[in-house]
Amino acid sequence: MRRLQCSNPTSTNNFIRKYKKKNIKELNLLQKAKELERQVSYPLSEWHQWEFEELDKLHCKAVEEAERKCRKLHMGNMPFSSMIKLLMNCIKAWTLLLKKANGNRVSSRNLDRVLKKAQLENKEKIMGTAYFGEQLKREYRGY
Repeated sequence: MRRLQCSNPTSTNNFIRKYKKKNIKELNLLQKAKELERQVSYPLSEWHQWEFEELDKLHCKAVEEAERKCRKLHMGNMPFSSMIKLLMNCIKAWTLLLKKANGNRVSSRNLDRVLKKAQLENKEKIMGTAYFGEQLKREYRGY
């Protein structure tokens, strides 16, 4: 998951602020690049090529660090639970059955796979939309 999302203004502003702080104040990359460009004659010597590559590596590290600090990802706070996983599979199965009952296209192989994971029987497929809706609500309450 990417931390920087351009559609999120808070994330974008945090990235820009952290990047400018690292790039301009700490590393002073723009000034170094301009100074190196003034010294360069074309074609580039190996030393100048190496120097530009080093500046690029520093720039990439600054971007990565700013991205890493622009938004926190809250994942992994919940330990794995087989009961929760079963409930999630049941919710997915009832949702697919409800979609199929409403006339939407649902892959039969995917439906069979999800029914097996949810430990539901194939005879559940023949019930109506009202039954599927009730079961889905019941599973959400359990979840």
